[in-house]
Amino acid sequence: MEEFHTDDLRYSQVRMRIGKESGVAGALVLSLISSSISVHLGLEAGLCMPFVALLLLAIIRTGKEAWCNCTPSRQNHEPVDRLFEIKCRQLRILEVQAVHYGFATPPHITIEIEDLKAEISRLTPARAPVGS
Repeated sequence: MEEFHTDDLRYSQVRMRIGKESGVAGALVLSLISSSISVHLGLEAGLCMPFVALLLLAIIRTGKEAWCNCTPSRQNHEPVDRLFEIKCRQLRILEVQAVHYGFATPPHITIEIEDLKAEISRLTPARAPVGS
């Protein structure tokens, strides 16, 4: 769905067809809404039409942006992936230190290893699946 609403080239033909066919339907909807509002305001429908058109455009754009920004995408997972990589790197370094110290590993290293493992397990479901 996201590819359809964005500028994905795979759907450019479909978007063009919908754009051509929606002209008549859009004009009909615009005139119906404008005439309904104009009756309540006591104005001519032609005076309300530009304002209704701008309002509809704003609603459509806001809806599209809200949809695209709320749906998960690979771009939204990049910060999570980067954080995951950083935490894994920190864990590897601390585990090497723990092996070096053996049974005499300082408590702060042990605690940090436990915390990193918990955070990595929390981040794992939020990461993007491979190939997305």
